[in-house]
Amino acid sequence: MKRSLCFWLVLTVWLLGEPALNPARAALVMPASLPGSWSIVGRGTIQTTPESAVITGGFAVEQQMWSDGEISFRARAPQDAGEVQIWGGFRQRDRDSRYVFALRGGHDNDVYLARYAPDGNAKILGFAPLDFPPVPGTWYRVRVVVLGSRFHIYLNDEKLPRLNAVDPAPLWKSGSAFLGGGWLPAEFTDFKHTPLSDAVRAEFRSVGNAQWAPPAEDKEALRQQQRAEYAPARVASLKPLRTEVSLDGNWLLLPDYELPDGQPPVRPDYDDQHWHVLAVPPFGRPDCLGCTGKPASRT
Repeated sequence: MKRSLCFWLVLTVWLLGEPALNPARAALVMPASLPGSWSIVGRGTIQTTPESAVITGGFAVEQQMWSDGEISFRARAPQDAGEVQIWGGFRQRDRDSRYVFALRGGHDNDVYLARYAPDGNAKILGFAPLDFPPVPGTWYRVRVVVLGSRFHIYLNDEKLPRLNAVDPAPLWKSGSAFLGGGWLPAEFTDFKHTPLSDAVRAEFRSVGNAQWAPPAEDKEALRQQQRAEYAPARVASLKPLRTEVSLDGNWLLLPDYELPDGQPPVRPDYDDQHWHVLAVPPFGRPDCLGCTGKPASRT
């Protein structure tokens, strides 16, 4: 009986003292570039310098509660990180209820936004593929503007948001901003949180549904360049009984609707200069949402 009582006392003390379940940690001493009152949530680690903070694992919450507003900061992945994973968020009520955004490199290569919520209420709100691969060691400025149920995420000094998303059924409308939350380290500096002025509100509404888009690509010029660089596969030798040849590489493709009527492409002298180059296997690999929510590929 004594052993059983002792076990329950130890278990109770351990649960009450478990740091991963206690968001109300002691205030962090952050550099001047990250003003406000901060605390860490989760088993994260924070390394500070006079100008920045490197957050790994958990996330740091700025305690001020707000509804509509704007946050901005500069961030980078350390030079020796495997890829860029810069995460943050807003309207954080508790560990399980928060809006999360990310600038993701690696296989993702996008801007991401989601609502985390318990009881099956989590929802992905949008992806915006990037036109460049984020590079470790490079600083990126992220600016997030929140007004009602619409959210804009800007990169650097661009005039249009990279991601313009709406939560069609928000479950709460206020909370705190936070930095971090990814599985790789990220360094943050120049954090600012400001309320929305009338001018910013007007500019926000004038954007409407627009978001940043790359310049239109001349697809025909790209096709011609790829076709000119195409070289057929060559098999060096054939074995007497069985020869295995990899099908990976560049293939030629022409959709049925582009075939001239009555001219099936079966003649040895068929002109295929107007065909498309198809990379195999990257082309057509589907998205895969695994346990971590990371798409395996976006091609």
